Amino acid sequence: MERITQAQLAAEAGIGVRWLREIESGSPKPSIEDHLRCAGRLGLPAGYFFLPMMFLQNRRSFPADLLHGDMNRLQEHCIEFIIEDYYLGAVIRKGRRAGVPVDDASLRGSE
Repeated sequence: MERITQAQLAAEAGIGVRWLREIESGSPKPSIEDHLRCAGRLGLPAGYFFLPMMFLQNRRSFPADLLHGDMNRLQEHCIEFIIEDYYLGAVIRKGRRAGVPVDDASLRGSE
């Protein structure tokens, strides 16, 4: 889709053409950094790799249709969930357990 050659991608990702061919053929030896460098050059977000891996690790089926959607938006949504719902929720609960008055709305940026 990017209309670039293997040589161009390899050069921009900082790897050799031969190594890129091994990555493309599914060689199990490339590091995650190699994959991420190539993905970054092609405009694929890290979530393209990590979200399916999280599903797999939790023994859940990954809905393949998600890979064809807006992965940048999905990745951003995941980050927002972690920050707003998970992390801030933990801070609020910890504060309440310690007897500190916590205003949920101000911590979450709401009015």
